Amino acid sequence: MIAVQRKIIFVLGAQKAGTTSMHSLISSHKDVSCPKIKETHFFSNNNIFNKGLDWYFEQFDMSKDILCEVDPSYLFYPSCPERIKSTIQNPKFIIIFRKPIERALSHYLMSSYKGHENLSFLDALKAESDRLKAIDNNFSMVHHSYMRRGNYSSQLDRYLAMFNKSDFLFIKFDDFISKNNKSTIDDFSDFMGLDNSSLVTEISHSNKRKKIKYKLIRDLLYKDNIFRTAMKKVVTSDLLRIKLKEIINYLNSDKYEEDSSLSDDILDLLPDNYLEWNNKEVKLLEQITNLDVGDWIC
Repeated sequence: MIAVQRKIIFVLGAQKAGTTSMHSLISSHKDVSCPKIKETHFFSNNNIFNKGLDWYFEQFDMSKDILCEVDPSYLFYPSCPERIKSTIQNPKFIIIFRKPIERALSHYLMSSYKGHENLSFLDALKAESDRLKAIDNNFSMVHHSYMRRGNYSSQLDRYLAMFNKSDFLFIKFDDFISKNNKSTIDDFSDFMGLDNSSLVTEISHSNKRKKIKYKLIRDLLYKDNIFRTAMKKVVTSDLLRIKLKEIINYLNSDKYEEDSSLSDDILDLLPDNYLEWNNKEVKLLEQITNLDVGDWIC
């Protein structure tokens, strides 16, 4: 375990639950340092973890009082709690939860946008179990784990078995993105030990649903190909490659005007077993966190 004279806080997720907006909010504060690489995947990726803690802390501005990483993979991958416990002294955790079936749809839309999903939403849900059972399933674990990532109770159990519940702040997605979110921002600021006078309570939705202009450019960015291999050799800096990818992706995308939340029409098309799964996870989540999420019941 490494002793760093800084407060270290992890925003564990959940994926597609406002973590990009949370990162923008946190990184704007003068007393907080987020990593140069937005999501390092240090604790969730074996190869990156093997780079060692010196590499990890090089990603931060160590002159700041608080170090904070926002990385949704840390909630999902089973190895993360133990790795954090064994290496970081007195960490604290923030988790934003979103209605499971709504989170699944948002994840599906992101995978479709990146060219990693060709099935309909319902067919993708049906195929998920077989996809995740595949021998080489890391690709599907990242892009097709629509329901698996919504199994919040089992993911929380792994962390609560190793850390005190008092080390966690649980946030409801709806409260975080609401225009009347002052109390949620106050809770988050108090938990992090921040003066929130400089924080804006209006959350920017910086990861809205987008549509692709040119599929060829999209595929060059997100799929394995000679172009991506060459880029790694030519641009050796991970940070610079990420920035270039973000710029190209921005220029190749248009935002949809409509809200991408799950509509009543789509809900009506889902078989009961998917709604029952959602309801089961909602009830378990409420028991563990004491969040008021009863309105998530379908």
